[in-house]
Amino acid sequence: MLLLILSLLCVSGFAEQCQYDQLHGKALNVKHSIDVGAKFLNATSDSTAACQQACCEEAACDTALYSVRASAKGHTCFLFECGSKCILKKSQGKNYNLFKVSRSEPSSENAMDFPSTDEV
Repeated sequence: MLLLILSLLCVSGFAEQCQYDQLHGKALNVKHSIDVGAKFLNATSDSTAACQQACCEEAACDTALYSVRASAKGHTCFLFECGSKCILKKSQGKNYNLFKVSRSEPSSENAMDFPSTDEV
């Protein structure tokens, strides 16, 4: 049991941290982006925050497209691996929110120090 708790603490202390930059006035031209090599990864339904988190948890995801207007199935979140291959177009931003996701390792102040086995 103690080993399980320590494992969970260790994993959570070293998780990637994601930053989300909303691209205002931009929309993703999905068809053209896929034609030039962007990859569609997944689609989920939930809130904007859940959409961002889903992209953060998907290692290849760097772009999230969230539908602002709910369809019969609710809101939809589309996850993409764009790199430099996504093609953007101007948008009034009424139907979708587009987020660029970047990752960074947590700073050393967030890392947890555990005693060595010699100290226990």
